[in-house]
Amino acid sequence: MCDDAWKDLNEECMKPTPVGLPVIQHFLDLVRIITFIYIRNDSYTHSGSLKDHITSILLESIPI
Repeated sequence: MCDDAWKDLNEECMKPTPVGLPVIQHFLDLVRIITFIYIRNDSYTHSGSLKDHITSILLESIPI
């Protein structure tokens, strides 16, 4: 279901629109955040797991 929604969003972003790209990008970023928070479980309610995800993304280095 999420994959189909992402395909629809990407398809719509490729069409010409009177709305500027920064506005569209803002809403796409919002969708990305919501997907990240709710994809496996309700990380908003269970904030410990969300804290772990954010820590791993922003604070832990990636080995090269």
